[in-house]
Amino acid sequence: RCARPDATATPKSQALNHEQLMNYLDRIGKQQSQRSLIPETAKNEVTPASDAESMPKEDAPTAKPPPVIVTSSKPIKSTRPKMAAADQPVPKKARAGDGASSPWKALKVLVAEDNKVNQKVCKRILTRIGITDIDIMDNGQKAVDQEQKKAYDLVLMDLEMPVMNGLDATKHIIRRRNELAAPLPRVLFLSAHALEEYKTQAREAGADGFLSKPFRIEAIETSLKELKFDGTQAMWTTGT
Repeated sequence: RCARPDATATPKSQALNHEQLMNYLDRIGKQQSQRSLIPETAKNEVTPASDAESMPKEDAPTAKPPPVIVTSSKPIKSTRPKMAAADQPVPKKARAGDGASSPWKALKVLVAEDNKVNQKVCKRILTRIGITDIDIMDNGQKAVDQEQKKAYDLVLMDLEMPVMNGLDATKHIIRRRNELAAPLPRVLFLSAHALEEYKTQAREAGADGFLSKPFRIEAIETSLKELKFDGTQAMWTTGT
């Protein structure tokens, strides 16, 4: 049985009991609220499930297996079709004057040219066709003096030079050779003038040919073939 409240209790004691009850209920309510609440920092740490985890099993992507590398000790044969004989690269054709087989390697050549660049060009071209005995003079007078010291087979004569031009130098060389009854050198004139007037003057002076500057290696080869040097001696064969 429940005990009846003491009728003799004072209002003050009843108020105290009521206050204690309210404090007790308030304390119980706070404890329940703390248990049900999630701290804010804990909410931030929660990560959502990945798309793969949230997808149904049948839709989730499957990992690709690693590639299989097959090794073999046997040589691998090329599947590229072989080139036909007509498609094979053709080796560069050797020049007639290349190397020891040059028909002009025995030539002794005098170059009369005052321009330094043209001197180097002439020497390089003559060397490429197999000629190695080359002397270079920078004016007509030096060419005449040098030809007196050494018999040349071929003279490349510039038309216009200081001290003595090519026309006068050629006349001096040919006259002296005729006086000695010695074989005449072949003279090819070099000039930037391509007019027929200059070619006529060169022929009258005793020239055997005329090359317009700048000349190519094919031009000197053609001129040498036309002069009919047979390659077995240090002088020209009889011909036109």
